[in-house]
Amino acid sequence: MFTLTDDIAALIRALGLRGQCSSPTTGAARWRGSFAHRYSHLVRRFAVVNCPHPRTLVRAVLPLRGLPDHPHPWVPIFEIPWLPELFLSTALGRWLLKLSFTIREGQKGKMDVALVEELVARFQRPADVHGPIQYYREMVSTQIWPSKRARLEAVYRTPITAPATLVWAAKDGALSARVAMNSELDAGCPVDLRPLPGVGHFVSLEAPDKLTQKIRRLLGPLPDQRTGPERAAATARRRPDEAPGQPDMSPSGGRAPRRGDARWRPGRSPSRSSAARRDP
Repeated sequence: MFTLTDDIAALIRALGLRGQCSSPTTGAARWRGSFAHRYSHLVRRFAVVNCPHPRTLVRAVLPLRGLPDHPHPWVPIFEIPWLPELFLSTALGRWLLKLSFTIREGQKGKMDVALVEELVARFQRPADVHGPIQYYREMVSTQIWPSKRARLEAVYRTPITAPATLVWAAKDGALSARVAMNSELDAGCPVDLRPLPGVGHFVSLEAPDKLTQKIRRLLGPLPDQRTGPERAAATARRRPDEAPGQPDMSPSGGRAPRRGDARWRPGRSPSRSSAARRDP
């Protein structure tokens, strides 16, 4: 996790960016939570979808670290070596995996069941299931071994300074909104809670359009992060009839013409043909 967050920070610095950091999944939210504590100065806004602060999550899931808000019986089962991988790669195991998705649907009939089936069908061998199950084992291991826990706790002692938002599915049956609201205590900063009414635990599988709209409204228009020469070059390429800031709405979208574009003709340049139509 630390190597991954260091790599992301190095990439942001190399590209000269300062943008958003958002996460649609629980696994990604764990490392992005660590990233926000370590590199808040590189992030304009921090947003997480349907996962509390990692420390809050541990207290909600592991009974040894607090009173669980909802029971998660699969966590101790996943600690058993190789047996969960062996079972979940069978036909019965894949059926139960599919059920674990569909049973948490908030709006009946809205989940993308075809996509769920496609995801579950990938677990044909024990090795295919090892990665997702190992995630839970590592989470438990971090809490059990003092050296691992001490390193993570040291990271969490630095408050998140970027504006933090938590987009939460209102009908999440795995973790309640009460757990989400406790994230402020562990993040060390105010957390803006944005609910998604009627949506269940797997937001991206059930309400991707609602999620996209929520994130777009939250982040707002992105600042123009191009350098001065890059902006000047973009202005020079703009057509005379195109207003400043207006996107290129031509069939090629400003890219090189391709076969199938409305203005594409073999041996002819779209830019020359357009100029000819504009000139008297």
